[in-house]
Amino acid sequence: MFRPSNEVVTIAEETVKINAKVLWLQLDISNEEAKKIVETNDIIYIDNKCTKIEYEKYFN
Repeated sequence: MFRPSNEVVTIAEETVKINAKVLWLQLDISNEEAKKIVETNDIIYIDNKCTKIEYEKYFN
């Protein structure tokens, strides 16, 4: 997700509503309240990681 950290709580709540499996926040984005919301609902929380960088670690 490419949104500012201060918007993540609302997005975490939406993540729960749609029964998503993962909430992935890009580099420099994190929010402890959002983490609690999704982890309480058995959703995987990933923050401060770039999908491109992570992909390249395993597939290049």
